[in-house]
Amino acid sequence: MLYMNKMSIGENIKEIRILRHYTQSYVAKQLKMSTTAYGNIERDKVKELSIFKLVQIADVFGVSVVNLIDFDHYKYSIGAKLTGKTKLIAEPPKKADQTQTIKEYFDKLTTTIVETGQEIIYMIKTQERQITKKLVATLSLESKKK
Repeated sequence: MLYMNKMSIGENIKEIRILRHYTQSYVAKQLKMSTTAYGNIERDKVKELSIFKLVQIADVFGVSVVNLIDFDHYKYSIGAKLTGKTKLIAEPPKKADQTQTIKEYFDKLTTTIVETGQEIIYMIKTQERQITKKLVATLSLESKKK
């Protein structure tokens, strides 16, 4: 059976925090935020979680941002049963790896923003043409009436 991670980022963060034996209070203090604000991240109550905050959280846990986003619970549980160790299977990535991951994320985000902007411009120009046609038609009818 193929296992797929169906947990949210907040649930992944909570799971990793628990595996690290950290309290919410400890992690919040490391992130320079309130325990309530940090708890909201774990409960997915935050509307938008920035990539910068994900990097900070990953640094506190000593894991990659990828672990936060797509934590492999199944692999961890199998590894823990086989080795008897209560540490994460994946080793923390080098800073260069995290930088590359962030760069790739921002490249995709930039592409999406540019494409969305182009779509919006196209829609505005299309509406502008339609309005212009209607205005010309209306003005033509009014001038014929006179």
